Amino acid sequence: MEAHNFNILESKIKQAIDEINKLKRENVELRSRINETSTSENSVTIDFDSKNKSELLQKVDEMLQVLDKI
Repeated sequence: MEAHNFNILESKIKQAIDEINKLKRENVELRSRINETSTSENSVTIDFDSKNKSELLQKVDEMLQVLDKI
């Protein structure tokens, strides 16, 4: 029974790590898109003022830091 529980736990940890890595890739992609939008004159701008954008990125970073500790 313990081996079965361990296997389930191991599987859930691997899934969590995969999800963290996916979120990290998405975060990098979103940061890149936000930076491109902020610096490009001909692109569509995102309707975040700099304060909201900064707060959003900070919250994403905080969530990723929490997930990294798991």
